[in-house]
Amino acid sequence: MPTPSNGNWSVPPHATPAERERVAQLHRQRRDAVVRRNAQLVQTVKIVALGILSLLVAAIAWNIWHAWQHNAIEAACKAPRSQRAAAVKEADLEKIPVIGDPISSPRPRNEYIPESNATDRWILIAYNQRRRYLGEASEVVLHHQSCFDWADRSQAQQVLATPETVAWVDMPSGAECADGWSSSSIGKQGACSHHGGVVYDLYAVLHF
Repeated sequence: MPTPSNGNWSVPPHATPAERERVAQLHRQRRDAVVRRNAQLVQTVKIVALGILSLLVAAIAWNIWHAWQHNAIEAACKAPRSQRAAAVKEADLEKIPVIGDPISSPRPRNEYIPESNATDRWILIAYNQRRRYLGEASEVVLHHQSCFDWADRSQAQQVLATPETVAWVDMPSGAECADGWSSSSIGKQGACSHHGGVVYDLYAVLHF
């Protein structure tokens, strides 16, 4: 009988033809097993390489598509953004004295604009003009929402929620006592001392 030696099958000199054939068959089986294992390994390597290549191609294609989409959006948004910027620039030239900005600012009194010679007509016209320009800018934003961020869209909605025109304006009354008492001593020490002290009415009141 053939005996294994170091993993190999050897044939003793006195082996019979059947034993020799058996050893040859074992060698063929081992060789075939190695061939099959190598073929499976090659197949696995091919599948892995194909998967990596597919991922790489998909990533490149996605980047190309994303870049194309970004460029297309930027090109489509160029005109609306320019249109909005022009309208906002015109609006910023309209300063509303004694009021600040009740249209686009959430806290308008922090932007109080003192004007000693301001009139109710001046305030009315300034508000109406600023509202018109900001309204135009806001309509552009809401008609092209994909071109603007959340803050721009939110401000546009806020602007369009404000009245378009002012009917009339009550001008500030100046200094008076806190309880409404009219004192001729305002401006002097101790004025309104029994009426809650002096208060200063700085802001005009808009009526829509």
